[in-house]
Amino acid sequence: MTGRLDIDAGDLALRRGLTMGVSEQEVPGNLLDLSLRDGLLDALPVAIRDSDAWKVDVVLSSLGFPYEFHERWIGKLSGGWQRLALIARARLLEPDLLLLDEPTNHLDLAKILHLERWLEDEMRDPLIMINHDREVLDRCTNRTMFLRDAVLHDFPGNYTRAPASG
Repeated sequence: MTGRLDIDAGDLALRRGLTMGVSEQEVPGNLLDLSLRDGLLDALPVAIRDSDAWKVDVVLSSLGFPYEFHERWIGKLSGGWQRLALIARARLLEPDLLLLDEPTNHLDLAKILHLERWLEDEMRDPLIMINHDREVLDRCTNRTMFLRDAVLHDFPGNYTRAPASG
């Protein structure tokens, strides 16, 4: 969906002008030696970095980052804080579609619960989440898709409500 890989079969149709925020599973190497705040500022286009820098503080606060973490190198943060930093970067530009790839990896229970509340309170736009945490999927989703044998199965409702045949 992001265009990073070539499609080997089928079609992908995206709305013209669609913006996507993507939270990867791994921190890109170029961010490891940046402070948390600079790593998020780096996600903003240069033309609006100065005027929209305040958005970095807002998204960091909303995801529960202590203020003293703002100047820590991303590479020195725990895996859970790094995961939340990637989610913050993806959300920063208020994309039309947010893609979260295993957003709960490395998060302790308190951070998972905070992320769930954040998704409920802050996310008004569509979200696609790839996750193996069934409880999170049950609490945070209202539509479930399974890809099995090259066929996409689409069900209304959360993970538990989807038929077992999915």
